[in-house]
Amino acid sequence: MAHIKEIEIGKVESLNNLTMFRKVGNLPFLPHYYFDEEDNMIIEQSKVVVNYIQYYKNDNGDIVEKLTETRTYEVQGSKATNWFLNLARTPISNLNGILDEIEYTLSKLPINIPNQFILK
Repeated sequence: MAHIKEIEIGKVESLNNLTMFRKVGNLPFLPHYYFDEEDNMIIEQSKVVVNYIQYYKNDNGDIVEKLTETRTYEVQGSKATNWFLNLARTPISNLNGILDEIEYTLSKLPINIPNQFILK
């Protein structure tokens, strides 16, 4: 069973210095893989939609429920293809798990990232 990490992003001045957090949501990722029927290869239009929860805590460590939201970002192109290779059959090489990759990406997304951001 995978342990889901709470990722501290930082304080948000515009929200009275509440601390932003992110974590992987339910149904963490949904792959959309498309194949070229002639050569049976994955095509660049393939993507992975990643679901995550963005929330804020006050100085007491309490979650501010009214600011909690489920958000997404998309992974497209060759990065999506590499994810497919790690999911299909026996992975060719897998230094990090998919959840590790998602959590790393969540930690690097800027505070003001829009919902449904496309990561290329």
